[in-house]
Amino acid sequence: MAGVSQKDGSVVFWPWGRRSGIVLAGLLLVILVGGLIVLHFAADWPDARWEPAFLLAAVLLSLVPIGLLVLEAVAESQGSVSFRGVSVNFGAVAKAAAAVPATISVPRNVADEGVDVGDSGHSEVLSVLRNASRAEVVVVDLEDGHAWWDSRLLLLCAGAELQGSPAAVVFVATVDGVHRRFIGWARPGDVVQSILKADSELRFAHAVACTSMRRAELTFPSRSAPGTYPAITPALDTQPKPTPVVTDHELFDRHAETMLPQPPAVAMTRALGRTMHPIEEGERVGHVSVVRLLALLAPALRMARIEESASDDEWTGAVLNLEADFLAVTMGGVYQGLAPRSHLVRELLKTILMSLNASPGAVSPLPPDTAIAAHTGAPSEGQIDASLPLVPEARMTDARSTS
Repeated sequence: MAGVSQKDGSVVFWPWGRRSGIVLAGLLLVILVGGLIVLHFAADWPDARWEPAFLLAAVLLSLVPIGLLVLEAVAESQGSVSFRGVSVNFGAVAKAAAAVPATISVPRNVADEGVDVGDSGHSEVLSVLRNASRAEVVVVDLEDGHAWWDSRLLLLCAGAELQGSPAAVVFVATVDGVHRRFIGWARPGDVVQSILKADSELRFAHAVACTSMRRAELTFPSRSAPGTYPAITPALDTQPKPTPVVTDHELFDRHAETMLPQPPAVAMTRALGRTMHPIEEGERVGHVSVVRLLALLAPALRMARIEESASDDEWTGAVLNLEADFLAVTMGGVYQGLAPRSHLVRELLKTILMSLNASPGAVSPLPPDTAIAAHTGAPSEGQIDASLPLVPEARMTDARSTS
């Protein structure tokens, strides 16, 4: 079965080495032909008229390891192989991989800038997270560089990390007057860690929220009683006792006869919203521009992308050299979607098998007409200045006036 090399992302059809493939082919030939000879003399089987067919089948089966080695060599060279009119073009195969997982776009800054996301705006954040939980990818549009605060990006990704979905956050922006230009994508957990590492105030707010949210884990589940909630006893009897960010009853949901802790993402967004509110009120949040994003998320930001108008060779190189779980598809630099690596490899193998099973001279069905241009790695400083008129890093001057 074909797989993907963990080292370089290339397609591997025979993972046990060339020498083992040749040796196994010889052993299979000896075993299969020897078995036919034994059956012929011991049981007079198969019938004489079927002997050539069985012998040919034995030879073909023994050549399977060598055939896989040939396909692997062809894939590495990004070429094509032809046998009796059946041709496999690896560049054309890659075009079948334009599958985009379920995607949603996140509202600007998650919620209105003047809203307290720990209280009155908490329902808006939960609604966004519920929608995001049904998608594999969320799109954050930075627009002109003033659409998102780093605190709200932290809130979104912290909730996504705890609930386990979406798997990727895609960042787009308005560049040269073109909307939704692809900048890169990252995993929610990597975004959280990058923001916390860059801002000590947000790191403190996140630590306080985590401690308050995890208090529910210290309480046994209990039976419901009218008007009551479990009372959480602090693990350490400290003086003076700190006041929790979220109260005891806010950490639990009442379902039928039992009271169980709320999902971690729900409690975390409320707690984090409250700890971040003083920072936002004090106008100490940063706007996320493209410049700031590149500095903030490096090296967690994945910038590999696929241009639809690329050649077959570029398609093939992008698929075979892909190391990340997704590859972005763009049209003139504008984001179209993410193609999962698993789908890329599966479609590649599917088309190969269809081509090999086609009758001699038959024309293999062409996959959808979408192509990929590989663009990997972060751009240099000169490339950024030339292609992206980036918004300078800015601090919010008036939170209420921009709401």
